[in-house]
Amino acid sequence: MGTDELIVIPPRYAAPLAPVVAGLVLWWAYTIEPTPYRLPHALATGLATVALLAALTDGWVRSGRRGAGERLLALGVQGAATVALLLLHDQGPGMLGLYLTAFNASALGPPAAAIGATVWLVYAVQTTTAALASHRPDVTSLVISLAGPALAYLGSAYARILRRKRAQQAAKLERERLAREIHDVLAHTLSALTVQLEAARTLAERRPGDPAVVATVDRCHHLAREGLAEARRAVSALRGDDLPGPEQLPRLVEEFERDSGVPARFQVEGRPHRLGPDARLTLYRAAQEALTNVRKHAEASEVRVRLTYHRSGAELTVEDRGRPRLPLVSGGYGLTGIRERVALLGGTLEAGPVDGGFLVRLSVPA
Repeated sequence: MGTDELIVIPPRYAAPLAPVVAGLVLWWAYTIEPTPYRLPHALATGLATVALLAALTDGWVRSGRRGAGERLLALGVQGAATVALLLLHDQGPGMLGLYLTAFNASALGPPAAAIGATVWLVYAVQTTTAALASHRPDVTSLVISLAGPALAYLGSAYARILRRKRAQQAAKLERERLAREIHDVLAHTLSALTVQLEAARTLAERRPGDPAVVATVDRCHHLAREGLAEARRAVSALRGDDLPGPEQLPRLVEEFERDSGVPARFQVEGRPHRLGPDARLTLYRAAQEALTNVRKHAEASEVRVRLTYHRSGAELTVEDRGRPRLPLVSGGYGLTGIRERVALLGGTLEAGPVDGGFLVRLSVPA
Protein backbone atom coordinates (compact mmCIF):
# COMPACT_ATOMS: atom_id res chain seq x y z
CA MET A 1 0.00 0.00 0.00
CA GLY A 2 2.00 2.96 -1.25
CA THR A 3 1.73 6.48 0.11
CA ASP A 4 0.59 7.68 -3.32
CA GLU A 5 -2.63 5.73 -2.81
CA LEU A 6 -3.97 8.16 -0.21
CA ILE A 7 -4.48 11.92 -0.12
CA VAL A 8 -1.05 12.85 1.24
CA ILE A 9 0.33 16.38 1.45
CA PRO A 10 3.95 17.02 2.52
CA PRO A 11 4.13 18.46 6.05
CA ARG A 12 5.69 21.72 4.85
CA TYR A 13 2.54 22.38 2.81
CA ALA A 14 0.06 20.79 5.22
CA ALA A 15 1.16 23.02 8.14
CA PRO A 16 -0.07 26.31 6.60
CA LEU A 17 -2.92 24.65 4.70
CA ALA A 18 -4.49 22.87 7.66
CA PRO A 19 -5.56 26.04 9.60
CA VAL A 20 -6.94 27.61 6.41
CA VAL A 21 -9.03 24.54 5.64
CA ALA A 22 -10.05 24.25 9.28
CA GLY A 23 -11.24 27.87 9.31
CA LEU A 24 -13.24 27.44 6.11
CA VAL A 25 -14.87 24.20 7.26
CA LEU A 26 -15.74 25.61 10.68
CA TRP A 27 -17.20 28.69 8.99
CA TRP A 28 -19.21 26.34 6.76
CA ALA A 29 -20.47 24.50 9.83
CA TYR A 30 -21.38 27.83 11.43
CA THR A 31 -23.37 29.02 8.41
CA ILE A 32 -25.61 25.95 8.29
CA GLU A 33 -26.54 26.14 11.98
CA PRO A 34 -30.24 26.91 12.40
CA THR A 35 -31.12 30.17 14.13
CA PRO A 36 -31.78 30.86 16.87
CA TYR A 37 -28.77 28.79 17.86
CA ARG A 38 -29.26 25.77 20.05
CA LEU A 39 -26.22 25.00 22.15
CA PRO A 40 -26.44 21.16 22.02
CA HIS A 41 -26.87 21.16 18.25
CA ALA A 42 -24.06 23.68 17.71
CA LEU A 43 -21.79 21.76 20.08
CA ALA A 44 -22.48 18.46 18.28
CA THR A 45 -21.79 20.05 14.89
CA GLY A 46 -18.57 21.60 16.16
CA LEU A 47 -17.30 18.35 17.70
CA ALA A 48 -18.10 16.34 14.55
CA THR A 49 -16.38 18.96 12.41
CA VAL A 50 -13.29 18.94 14.63
CA ALA A 51 -13.17 15.12 14.44
CA LEU A 52 -13.42 15.26 10.65
CA LEU A 53 -10.65 17.87 10.45
CA ALA A 54 -8.43 15.91 12.85
CA ALA A 55 -8.74 12.76 10.75
CA LEU A 56 -8.22 14.76 7.56
CA THR A 57 -5.11 16.55 8.80
CA ASP A 58 -3.65 13.35 10.20
CA GLY A 59 -4.20 11.68 6.84
CA TRP A 60 -2.49 14.57 5.04
CA VAL A 61 0.61 14.57 7.20
CA ARG A 62 1.15 11.04 8.47
CA SER A 63 -0.28 8.67 5.86
CA GLY A 64 3.17 7.54 4.73
CA ARG A 65 4.24 6.70 8.29
CA ARG A 66 1.21 4.78 9.53
CA GLY A 67 0.34 1.13 9.19
CA ALA A 68 -2.80 -0.19 7.54
CA GLY A 69 -4.58 -0.61 10.89
CA GLU A 70 -3.95 2.98 11.92
CA ARG A 71 -5.06 4.26 8.52
CA LEU A 72 -8.24 2.22 8.82
CA LEU A 73 -8.87 3.66 12.30
CA ALA A 74 -8.39 7.20 10.97
CA LEU A 75 -10.80 6.42 8.13
CA GLY A 76 -13.31 5.10 10.68
CA VAL A 77 -13.09 8.36 12.66
CA GLN A 78 -13.54 10.26 9.43
CA GLY A 79 -16.55 8.14 8.50
CA ALA A 80 -18.17 8.52 11.94
CA ALA A 81 -17.70 12.29 11.90
CA THR A 82 -19.13 12.40 8.38
CA VAL A 83 -22.24 10.44 9.42
CA ALA A 84 -22.77 12.74 12.41
CA LEU A 85 -22.47 15.83 10.24
CA LEU A 86 -24.81 14.41 7.60
CA LEU A 87 -27.44 13.61 10.25
CA LEU A 88 -27.12 17.13 11.63
CA HIS A 89 -27.37 18.74 8.18
CA ASP A 90 -27.37 17.07 4.76
CA GLN A 91 -25.64 20.00 3.02
CA GLY A 92 -22.99 20.87 5.58
CA PRO A 93 -19.34 19.78 6.06
CA GLY A 94 -20.58 16.20 5.96
CA MET A 95 -20.53 16.51 2.16
CA LEU A 96 -16.78 17.15 2.33
CA GLY A 97 -16.32 14.14 4.59
CA LEU A 98 -18.46 12.00 2.27
CA TYR A 99 -16.18 12.59 -0.72
CA LEU A 100 -12.97 12.37 1.31
CA THR A 101 -14.10 9.05 2.77
CA ALA A 102 -14.86 7.77 -0.74
CA PHE A 103 -11.43 8.83 -2.03
CA ASN A 104 -9.50 7.30 0.87
CA ALA A 105 -11.59 4.14 1.20
CA SER A 106 -10.56 3.00 -2.28
CA ALA A 107 -6.95 2.65 -1.10
CA LEU A 108 -7.45 0.50 2.00
CA GLY A 109 -9.19 -2.67 0.86
CA PRO A 110 -12.54 -4.32 1.73
CA PRO A 111 -12.86 -3.07 5.36
CA ALA A 112 -12.41 0.51 4.17
CA ALA A 113 -14.87 -0.11 1.34
CA ALA A 114 -17.41 -1.20 3.97
CA ILE A 115 -16.86 2.07 5.88
CA GLY A 116 -17.29 4.07 2.69
CA ALA A 117 -20.40 2.12 1.74
CA THR A 118 -21.92 2.70 5.20
CA VAL A 119 -21.35 6.46 4.98
CA TRP A 120 -22.78 6.52 1.45
CA LEU A 121 -25.82 4.46 2.53
CA VAL A 122 -26.61 6.94 5.33
CA TYR A 123 -26.36 9.78 2.84
CA ALA A 124 -28.47 7.90 0.26
CA VAL A 125 -31.28 7.15 2.76
CA GLN A 126 -31.24 10.72 4.03
CA THR A 127 -31.25 12.25 0.55
CA THR A 128 -33.85 9.87 -0.86
CA THR A 129 -36.16 10.39 2.14
CA ALA A 130 -35.92 14.16 1.76
CA ALA A 131 -36.62 13.90 -1.97
CA LEU A 132 -39.66 11.67 -1.50
CA ALA A 133 -41.00 13.97 1.18
CA SER A 134 -41.20 16.81 -1.32
CA HIS A 135 -44.23 17.09 -3.57
CA ARG A 136 -42.23 17.19 -6.85
CA PRO A 137 -38.85 15.45 -6.35
CA ASP A 138 -36.09 16.27 -8.84
CA VAL A 139 -35.04 12.80 -9.98
CA THR A 140 -32.04 14.06 -11.98
CA SER A 141 -30.57 15.93 -9.01
CA LEU A 142 -31.20 12.91 -6.78
CA VAL A 143 -29.38 10.54 -9.15
CA ILE A 144 -26.44 12.96 -9.51
CA SER A 145 -26.22 13.37 -5.73
CA LEU A 146 -26.17 9.62 -5.16
CA ALA A 147 -23.81 8.83 -8.06
CA GLY A 148 -21.23 11.50 -7.16
CA PRO A 149 -19.62 9.75 -4.14
CA ALA A 150 -19.77 6.35 -5.89
CA LEU A 151 -17.98 7.80 -8.93
CA ALA A 152 -15.42 9.40 -6.61
CA TYR A 153 -14.69 5.97 -5.10
CA LEU A 154 -14.51 4.22 -8.48
CA GLY A 155 -12.42 7.01 -10.01
CA SER A 156 -9.97 6.92 -7.12
CA ALA A 157 -9.71 3.13 -7.33
CA TYR A 158 -9.11 3.26 -11.08
CA ALA A 159 -6.47 5.98 -10.69
CA ARG A 160 -4.75 3.84 -8.04
CA ILE A 161 -4.69 0.86 -10.45
CA LEU A 162 -3.20 3.06 -13.17
CA ARG A 163 -0.53 4.36 -10.78
CA ARG A 164 0.36 0.81 -9.79
CA LYS A 165 0.62 -0.25 -13.44
CA ARG A 166 2.80 2.77 -14.23
CA ALA A 167 5.06 1.92 -11.31
CA GLN A 168 5.33 -1.69 -12.48
CA GLN A 169 6.09 -0.57 -16.02
CA ALA A 170 8.72 1.86 -14.77
CA ALA A 171 10.31 -0.91 -12.70
CA LYS A 172 10.29 -3.22 -15.74
CA LEU A 173 11.94 -0.57 -17.92
CA GLU A 174 14.53 0.09 -15.22
CA ARG A 175 15.34 -3.63 -14.97
CA GLU A 176 15.74 -3.77 -18.74
CA ARG A 177 18.02 -0.72 -18.66
CA LEU A 178 20.16 -2.27 -15.94
CA ALA A 179 20.33 -5.54 -17.90
CA ARG A 180 21.47 -3.68 -21.01
CA GLU A 181 24.16 -1.78 -19.12
CA ILE A 182 25.49 -4.90 -17.42
CA HIS A 183 25.47 -6.87 -20.66
CA ASP A 184 27.16 -4.15 -22.70
CA VAL A 185 29.95 -3.68 -20.17
CA LEU A 186 30.64 -7.36 -19.48
CA ALA A 187 30.25 -8.55 -23.08
CA HIS A 188 32.75 -6.01 -24.36
CA THR A 189 35.40 -6.74 -21.76
CA LEU A 190 34.98 -10.49 -21.35
CA SER A 191 34.87 -11.21 -25.07
CA ALA A 192 38.15 -9.34 -25.60
CA LEU A 193 39.65 -11.10 -22.61
CA THR A 194 38.51 -14.47 -23.97
CA VAL A 195 40.17 -13.84 -27.33
CA GLN A 196 43.45 -12.82 -25.68
CA LEU A 197 43.43 -15.78 -23.29
CA GLU A 198 42.81 -18.13 -26.21
CA ALA A 199 45.78 -16.61 -28.03
CA ALA A 200 47.95 -16.87 -24.91
CA ARG A 201 47.05 -20.55 -24.46
CA THR A 202 47.84 -21.29 -28.10
CA LEU A 203 51.22 -19.54 -27.85
CA ALA A 204 52.06 -21.28 -24.60
CA GLU A 205 51.30 -24.67 -26.14
CA ARG A 206 53.23 -24.10 -29.34
CA ARG A 207 56.11 -21.94 -28.14
CA PRO A 208 56.66 -22.18 -24.40
CA GLY A 209 58.96 -19.50 -23.10
CA ASP A 210 58.20 -17.18 -26.04
CA PRO A 211 58.15 -13.49 -24.96
CA ALA A 212 54.92 -13.12 -26.94
CA VAL A 213 53.18 -15.21 -24.28
CA VAL A 214 54.17 -12.69 -21.62
CA ALA A 215 53.01 -9.84 -23.86
CA THR A 216 49.65 -11.52 -24.42
CA VAL A 217 49.19 -12.13 -20.70
CA ASP A 218 50.03 -8.46 -20.11
CA ARG A 219 47.30 -7.51 -22.57
CA CYS A 220 44.89 -9.75 -20.66
CA HIS A 221 45.84 -7.97 -17.47
CA HIS A 222 45.27 -4.63 -19.16
CA LEU A 223 41.86 -5.76 -20.40
CA ALA A 224 40.88 -6.91 -16.93
CA ARG A 225 41.83 -3.50 -15.51
CA GLU A 226 39.91 -1.77 -18.31
CA GLY A 227 36.90 -3.99 -17.65
CA LEU A 228 36.92 -3.08 -13.98
CA ALA A 229 37.17 0.61 -14.84
CA GLU A 230 34.34 0.22 -17.34
CA ALA A 231 32.19 -1.51 -14.75
CA ARG A 232 32.84 1.37 -12.36
CA ARG A 233 31.87 3.84 -15.07
CA ALA A 234 28.66 1.85 -15.67
CA VAL A 235 27.81 1.98 -11.96
CA SER A 236 28.47 5.74 -11.99
CA ALA A 237 26.20 6.08 -15.00
CA LEU A 238 23.43 4.14 -13.26
CA ARG A 239 23.80 6.45 -10.27
CA GLY A 240 23.30 9.47 -12.55
CA ASP A 241 26.92 10.55 -12.92
CA ASP A 242 28.58 11.40 -16.25
CA LEU A 243 27.65 9.00 -19.03
CA PRO A 244 30.04 7.86 -21.76
CA GLY A 245 29.28 9.37 -25.15
CA PRO A 246 30.58 10.02 -28.68
CA GLU A 247 33.71 11.78 -27.44
CA GLN A 248 34.96 8.43 -26.09
CA LEU A 249 34.60 6.68 -29.48
CA PRO A 250 38.16 7.45 -30.70
CA ARG A 251 39.60 5.85 -27.56
CA LEU A 252 37.28 2.87 -27.99
CA VAL A 253 38.45 2.34 -31.59
CA GLU A 254 42.13 2.71 -30.61
CA GLU A 255 41.76 0.13 -27.84
CA PHE A 256 40.04 -2.26 -30.24
CA GLU A 257 42.89 -1.94 -32.75
CA ARG A 258 45.54 -2.38 -30.06
CA ASP A 259 43.91 -5.41 -28.46
CA SER A 260 42.73 -7.20 -31.59
CA GLY A 261 45.47 -6.25 -34.04
CA VAL A 262 42.81 -5.39 -36.65
CA PRO A 263 43.31 -2.03 -38.39
CA ALA A 264 40.49 0.31 -37.36
CA ARG A 265 39.63 3.79 -38.54
CA PHE A 266 37.37 6.36 -36.92
CA GLN A 267 35.84 9.22 -38.87
CA VAL A 268 33.54 12.11 -37.93
CA GLU A 269 31.38 13.83 -40.52
CA GLY A 270 29.25 16.93 -40.08
CA ARG A 271 29.38 19.53 -37.36
CA PRO A 272 29.22 17.97 -33.87
CA HIS A 273 26.35 19.22 -31.74
CA ARG A 274 24.97 18.33 -28.36
CA LEU A 275 22.84 15.22 -28.04
CA GLY A 276 20.66 14.07 -25.17
CA PRO A 277 22.25 11.81 -22.51
CA ASP A 278 20.32 8.72 -23.66
CA ALA A 279 21.29 9.30 -27.30
CA ARG A 280 24.94 9.81 -26.33
CA LEU A 281 25.01 6.60 -24.29
CA THR A 282 23.26 4.65 -27.06
CA LEU A 283 25.88 5.69 -29.64
CA TYR A 284 28.71 4.63 -27.33
CA ARG A 285 27.13 1.29 -26.37
CA ALA A 286 26.26 0.52 -29.99
CA ALA A 287 29.85 1.08 -31.11
CA GLN A 288 31.08 -0.98 -28.18
CA GLU A 289 28.74 -3.86 -29.01
CA ALA A 290 29.55 -3.76 -32.73
CA LEU A 291 33.30 -3.89 -32.08
CA THR A 292 32.76 -6.70 -29.59
CA ASN A 293 30.90 -8.68 -32.25
CA VAL A 294 33.70 -8.09 -34.76
CA ARG A 295 36.19 -9.43 -32.25
CA LYS A 296 34.06 -12.50 -31.46
CA HIS A 297 32.46 -13.40 -34.76
CA ALA A 298 34.66 -12.21 -37.64
CA GLU A 299 38.14 -12.63 -39.02
CA ALA A 300 38.24 -9.00 -40.04
CA SER A 301 40.96 -7.37 -42.08
CA GLU A 302 39.67 -3.84 -41.45
CA VAL A 303 37.05 -2.00 -39.40
CA ARG A 304 35.60 1.41 -40.16
CA VAL A 305 33.64 3.44 -37.64
CA ARG A 306 31.91 6.58 -38.88
CA LEU A 307 29.90 9.09 -36.83
CA THR A 308 27.80 11.50 -38.88
CA TYR A 309 26.05 14.50 -37.37
CA HIS A 310 23.02 15.97 -39.08
CA ARG A 311 20.42 18.54 -38.06
CA SER A 312 17.93 16.04 -36.66
CA GLY A 313 20.40 13.83 -34.78
CA ALA A 314 23.37 11.56 -35.46
CA GLU A 315 24.15 8.36 -37.32
CA LEU A 316 26.73 5.74 -36.39
CA THR A 317 28.07 3.18 -38.86
CA VAL A 318 30.37 0.29 -37.93
CA GLU A 319 31.50 -1.88 -40.85
CA ASP A 320 34.06 -4.65 -40.93
CA ARG A 321 35.77 -6.29 -43.90
CA GLY A 322 36.60 -9.98 -43.72
CA ARG A 323 34.90 -13.30 -43.39
CA PRO A 324 32.75 -14.58 -40.52
CA ARG A 325 33.83 -17.33 -38.18
CA LEU A 326 32.06 -19.51 -35.68
CA PRO A 327 31.32 -17.56 -32.48
CA LEU A 328 33.12 -18.44 -29.29
CA VAL A 329 29.86 -18.19 -27.42
CA SER A 330 26.55 -18.75 -29.16
CA GLY A 331 23.56 -16.54 -28.66
CA GLY A 332 23.55 -13.21 -26.84
CA TYR A 333 21.49 -10.11 -26.22
CA GLY A 334 23.85 -7.45 -27.54
CA LEU A 335 22.09 -6.29 -30.69
CA THR A 336 18.73 -6.88 -29.01
CA GLY A 337 19.70 -4.49 -26.24
CA ILE A 338 20.94 -1.90 -28.72
CA ARG A 339 17.71 -2.26 -30.69
CA GLU A 340 15.73 -1.62 -27.50
CA ARG A 341 17.82 1.45 -26.72
CA VAL A 342 17.30 2.85 -30.21
CA ALA A 343 13.56 2.07 -30.19
CA LEU A 344 13.10 3.93 -26.89
CA LEU A 345 14.69 6.99 -28.51
CA GLY A 346 12.57 6.74 -31.65
CA GLY A 347 15.60 5.96 -33.85
CA THR A 348 16.38 3.25 -36.38
CA LEU A 349 18.81 0.35 -36.48
CA GLU A 350 19.90 -1.95 -39.28
CA ALA A 351 22.40 -4.76 -38.93
CA GLY A 352 23.34 -7.48 -41.36
CA PRO A 353 25.93 -8.90 -43.74
CA VAL A 354 27.20 -6.86 -46.68
CA ASP A 355 29.61 -7.73 -49.47
CA GLY A 356 32.75 -8.87 -47.73
CA GLY A 357 31.74 -8.05 -44.18
CA PHE A 358 29.06 -6.98 -41.70
CA LEU A 359 27.36 -3.60 -41.22
CA VAL A 360 25.72 -1.99 -38.21
CA ARG A 361 24.06 1.37 -38.79
CA LEU A 362 21.89 3.26 -36.34
CA SER A 363 20.38 6.70 -36.25
CA VAL A 364 19.27 8.54 -33.11
CA PRO A 365 17.35 11.83 -32.90
CA ALA A 366 18.87 14.86 -31.24
